[in-house]
Amino acid sequence: MQIKLVAIVALATGCLADLYTVNSIKKINQATIEYHKSLTDWTGDYAGGVVMLKKSRDLINSIKAAGTHPEAKIHRRGTPEEDEKLEQEGFDVAHSLVGEIRSAVDTAIATKPKIEAVPVVGKRISLYTFEKFRSAASDLGGVFSPKASPERLEEAQDIVKRIDDEFARGYVALK
Repeated sequence: MQIKLVAIVALATGCLADLYTVNSIKKINQATIEYHKSLTDWTGDYAGGVVMLKKSRDLINSIKAAGTHPEAKIHRRGTPEEDEKLEQEGFDVAHSLVGEIRSAVDTAIATKPKIEAVPVVGKRISLYTFEKFRSAASDLGGVFSPKASPERLEEAQDIVKRIDDEFARGYVALK
């Protein structure tokens, strides 16, 4: 699955110059941290697997919710100073998100033997989850891309490409 260019711009540009968008990226970041924790805490048992599955669904839903909320389509402008401050905060959060996703993917890859040990569904569920991560992230494209400042568009594209690359790396490693 390849994320469209608009989608590549989405997540990073979505964190720019708009309070709703910055808060959405913070929620996605928190959901990523919780998903990562569920991976780290999982001992390979079914109960822990259910928690991990729930946290992965929470992450997917957080990403999807950011793009489907009515506020997502509205770009409220503040003063140039407010916009610049929010844009910087958004980039800071987006860079943090890239690191959190990388860590979660590393942990998911490290737990591959435990995932594969779950009869019948282990591998299928993990692959399905990573497909959904990428799909949910790509859905943000048309919503957040118009909010990018032209000066930081390349940086925004790079952030989202790195996020997509991490999800793709996880998918390939778990395949």
